[in-house]
Amino acid sequence: MIRLIPLIPLLLLTLLASPAWAGDTLEVAVGAIQGKGMRDRHIAHFQKQLKRIEGVRIQSTKSFRRAASKLRLRADDLHADAQGLADTAASSGTDAVIYAWVERGSRRRDRVLRLRVYDARGGRMVGDERSVDVPRGRFKRSVWEAAAKAVAGDLYAVLDRKTAPPPNEPLPPADMSFAPVQVGPPVGAPPPRRLDPAADGPRAAILEARAGLALLNRTFEWTPAAGSPVLADGLQYESSLVPGIALDIEAYPLAAFLQNAAEGLGIGVRYEKVFLSTNQIDANGQEQALETTHQHLLFRLLYRHQFGRTPTAPALKAHVGYGSLAFEVEDNDDYRGATYAYVDLGVGGYIPLTTPLVALELDLAWLPTADLGDRTDEIGGEATTSGYRIYGGLASTLPSGLFFSGGLEFTGFSSEVSGTGRDGRLGKEASDSYFGARLMGGYRY
Repeated sequence: MIRLIPLIPLLLLTLLASPAWAGDTLEVAVGAIQGKGMRDRHIAHFQKQLKRIEGVRIQSTKSFRRAASKLRLRADDLHADAQGLADTAASSGTDAVIYAWVERGSRRRDRVLRLRVYDARGGRMVGDERSVDVPRGRFKRSVWEAAAKAVAGDLYAVLDRKTAPPPNEPLPPADMSFAPVQVGPPVGAPPPRRLDPAADGPRAAILEARAGLALLNRTFEWTPAAGSPVLADGLQYESSLVPGIALDIEAYPLAAFLQNAAEGLGIGVRYEKVFLSTNQIDANGQEQALETTHQHLLFRLLYRHQFGRTPTAPALKAHVGYGSLAFEVEDNDDYRGATYAYVDLGVGGYIPLTTPLVALELDLAWLPTADLGDRTDEIGGEATTSGYRIYGGLASTLPSGLFFSGGLEFTGFSSEVSGTGRDGRLGKEASDSYFGARLMGGYRY
């Protein structure tokens, strides 16, 4: 008992000497890291090291940007807008915000990371500007460790202010001196207030355009009705796998202005042309080449729900469209082809796999009704036609926006036939299938 008595004053002294924030936490957001080559992944690396600071809890940059957007503010510029920073902090529950810029170093390939910590609720900078050298411009783990250590003291200063805020202290004037003109806001310009929220943060892709190689194999089979006076054995046509060109464009114009559900509305156009060759044996036993064409045009109204604001984020898609698929064989008395005008209803998805650089693309479509038009008489008097389409493939999106895709597609039409067609032919049913492959490249903006 006698030995414990000297420890009591020591314990009391330790508690009294402990900082006021010992049992509190600081909500910290990285507002932006600006400069050439800076991306969201660099923010993530920085956040990982900031989490190691005792008493610090990291708030996602996305949620901070969203809170600024709701106030019609640009999150990237709040370091220059004291009132805007305070308003956003009150909305998002943020205590401190870190802004960083990357500049050229003393040598050609070196860089310097400049950092400032802001008391978000007070709308003011804390401490001095910090800098971290980045040799050869390589943002390794050691760089982000050094950056976290550099701002740790300023973050604790904000935490001290949080636990004992000064009474009725006015907001400071806007700070416009953080960065040079080429990477920050122009010196002397008024702080940007109440801007369009879509200007803040990364946007969903507005345009996706791809073009490339298409390969196609077609198989057609027509079954006559009993007693058909011509072609009693039916008709069959099959082509080998032949090459062509393909173009696919999707545009989401509202994504340039909005950051809500309406940004997913878009339009799409798809075009394919395959170069076929068909031969037949004429009445004299000679092989004769027939001119053959295949082209496909599809217009779609699209809706895309993207789980994230980068081109590599997973997405779900739905569409309703109208298409025209024409296959024609000239100078052939038996079969001259088909022209389908069809309604297209479908869903699809873009699903990143183990890495954002590789994703699975899927597209499933139901073609509830198709009209053969003037070509109905090739199979009978009347026809009820429907079909479906399945596409599956892989895609790779690069940070620059370039992407590549490849996959397989199967389209099938099935027709129930009645009545008398050209030359008196009586049809019962017909099936028309297209198996293809596409290898394409493009750009996402």
